[in-house]
Amino acid sequence: MHSPFTAAPGRTAALALALLVAAGCESSPLETDDDHPEVNGLTIVRDGQILARATGAAQPQGQISVPVGDSLGVAVVVFDFDGETVLLAADEFVEIQVAEESVATFAPSSPRAGSGTFHGHAVGQTSFVIRLRHGDPAHTDFLSPAIPLVVTP
Repeated sequence: MHSPFTAAPGRTAALALALLVAAGCESSPLETDDDHPEVNGLTIVRDGQILARATGAAQPQGQISVPVGDSLGVAVVVFDFDGETVLLAADEFVEIQVAEESVATFAPSSPRAGSGTFHGHAVGQTSFVIRLRHGDPAHTDFLSPAIPLVVTP
């Protein structure tokens, strides 16, 4: 008797292909290649000083603080599981999304380099996430946990 949990070889291959297409990647999730860097986390730096760090799904360390009416230029440095800096490929870019844009916003100066400026609009607290994206259409390869963002008086 044919078990409902056992698929014929043709069905298994069709299902695997459908899952890969649905995931938006052209390579197998078991393969590693230059199109998908092995990203473990990132740091947010200003003038060589680390302001915040996010590793995997762990609680981020640090926060970004910017005075109301002022701005803060930063750069994002992506690293792998060995702690080595990951150089982004031509189709990779960093995207920063602030949760509450009435408190603060982020204006990218170079998504490819992962740099830009936080602008403080109202005293308060919010957070932001960072996505490492690539492809056309773009999809996310790494998503940081929410990182605190404080706008001070």
